[in-house]
Amino acid sequence: MQNLGDILTNTDTPVTARRRKRLILLVVITLVVFGAAGAGGVVWYNMDQTHQAQVRADETQRLQDEAAAKKKADSDAYWAKAYADQQKLQSDEAQKRAAADAQAKAAAAADLAAKGWKPAAAGIYTADIPGGYKCTTLPCNKFLVMTTQAGGCPNGILIRGRWLQHGVVTGPVTEITGSLHEGEQAAVEILDYTGNSDTVDLTDFRCN
Repeated sequence: MQNLGDILTNTDTPVTARRRKRLILLVVITLVVFGAAGAGGVVWYNMDQTHQAQVRADETQRLQDEAAAKKKADSDAYWAKAYADQQKLQSDEAQKRAAADAQAKAAAAADLAAKGWKPAAAGIYTADIPGGYKCTTLPCNKFLVMTTQAGGCPNGILIRGRWLQHGVVTGPVTEITGSLHEGEQAAVEILDYTGNSDTVDLTDFRCN
């Protein structure tokens, strides 16, 4: 058994206690460090998982947006082509109708010309009186007039012009026919009641 003097003079006991305290402190620090590292690792892992999930979500959204954009572009291109094809079809049909109408009008005009009708205005033609005509005591002009306008001329054909003598105007001419249906004709007689003219210049024919 150690006596009091031995304990007071023994220097190993304080050293051992200090070493134990240091060891315990080292263990505690080590545990704290590893605990912090583990906690940091968990935090980092969670953050990485969140980041990866966001990256995948962004990529999924990008692919969906690209697919939607492509679908819209394909749809726009389809309808644009369909509209262009429809416009071309309508244009081709309109050109065909216009060509057919022009051909029909040309054929009708050729037929009228062969029958002696001369164009006086749009849709209005004149022709000579068959067998000719003779004026009595007054200067006159006699001819036939006809309309090919759709609907005819319900209020007749208005005819205007002027009387001349040796190229000098001697008076006006104003005549109007009766009501005419499409394809109908009327005989017109113009008289110079002054008796001073030798020719007539007819300048205006129109549906009244």
